[in-house]
Amino acid sequence: MSNYVVGLIIVMYLAMLFVLAYFAEKNPRGKWTNNPYVYTLSLAVYCTAWTYYGSVGIASRSGISFLAIYLGPVISFPLWIVVMKKVIRISKQHKISSIADFISMRYGNNRFLGALVTITCLLAIIPYISLQLKAVSETFSLISTENSYVSTGFLDDSTFYIALLIAVFVAFYGTRSTDTSQHKKGIIATVAFESVLKLVFFLAIGIYVTYYLFNGTTDLYNQASIKSNFTQLTSLGGLENGFNWLFTICLSFFAIFLLPRQFHVAVVENDDENYLKKAIWLFPLYLLLFNVFVIFIAWAGNIRLPDVVNHDYYSLLLPLQQNNQGLVLMVFIGGFTAVISMIVVSTLALSTMVSNNIVIPYGFIKKLVEGNPEENTKRIKNIRRIAIFFLIVIAYFFYVNFSAQLSLCSIGLISFVIIAQLAPSFFLGLTWRRGTARGAEIGILMGLAVVFYTLLLPIISQV
Repeated sequence: MSNYVVGLIIVMYLAMLFVLAYFAEKNPRGKWTNNPYVYTLSLAVYCTAWTYYGSVGIASRSGISFLAIYLGPVISFPLWIVVMKKVIRISKQHKISSIADFISMRYGNNRFLGALVTITCLLAIIPYISLQLKAVSETFSLISTENSYVSTGFLDDSTFYIALLIAVFVAFYGTRSTDTSQHKKGIIATVAFESVLKLVFFLAIGIYVTYYLFNGTTDLYNQASIKSNFTQLTSLGGLENGFNWLFTICLSFFAIFLLPRQFHVAVVENDDENYLKKAIWLFPLYLLLFNVFVIFIAWAGNIRLPDVVNHDYYSLLLPLQQNNQGLVLMVFIGGFTAVISMIVVSTLALSTMVSNNIVIPYGFIKKLVEGNPEENTKRIKNIRRIAIFFLIVIAYFFYVNFSAQLSLCSIGLISFVIIAQLAPSFFLGLTWRRGTARGAEIGILMGLAVVFYTLLLPIISQV
């Protein structure tokens, strides 16, 4: 498939998102944008390229251990009726617009703590955004017939322009108001729509692989069982693997509360706390459906494809091997929707945190005090727009320089480990009144120091 054809399809898809967001913003109180189903589907921004592609890669090498990253959120959801309801009520009362605002508010509106939480989120999410760009770039290369073309710089890299188009979308619909607690109905509507698309497309490739390329699950099982590593792929492993399960479940448990994009869709964009009653069973059902065919696609890839290919992209390579261009394009668009929704909500949340907790308190507060309301509104909007472009450009250059040596899973886990450093200050802030801002700051800084030495420094040293 030509680069230009794929590029045109991407532009048309983004144009469709602009139109959908426009109509949602035009009718913000309509029943199509204010209901528990849209709210629950927006929570599915949790399912990124890591879910869409990376889970299959993990399943092909390690078997059912890919489930650990989804068990954490499922375990956490019964607690949402108590914990998340309290978080939502506090946030509505104090007009909280981000996880940084929430944590700093719980410790006396400490300015440095808010900035520290923002920096922690930046360290966690910029690599995560680069993961999404890596997935777009590599899948674009796989489905293109012009694979011999080698990029000589970012100006002739299609991924760079895709990233800029996403930044334009977020800047336009995410900064229309300076009131960050005001709901972004256009963006939430597109995220909910994309959650449906990526689920439907992933189920479609799962059905195609299981019932078209093979004669059902029994046939797949019988052929996969011949492989030498089949026992490893179908067992929980020993004690060491058990600790890995526990560690990953804990990380994903924290992530569903602490990731800036999850806090934004679950708390800031919540219209009615009663929506939680629907979300606590519907979102786990969504995750279950998304993972029904993962192990079967992984087995099929191990059977049909050479081991030298990238296992993360089995769902794309299997129909590509059969020259089924329609299904290949559908899978690519499904992965692209997973990428778009994650980047859009993450950059929106991070730009708000950067402006509210770093740029304005430490640089623009005097100008805002001296300026008139109209000038201040324009300045705040411009700060957030610049922050959006800056974040995506930084993520792009992280992808260029670091992601080649890392898999989708490893980048995602690093991000989860970094964001988990906020867990003590977040959960203790909800229940322990004797906690202090100084204690929260020391805890986060010590955690980041350990993460930097054990995870980030080895990666940097290999560049």
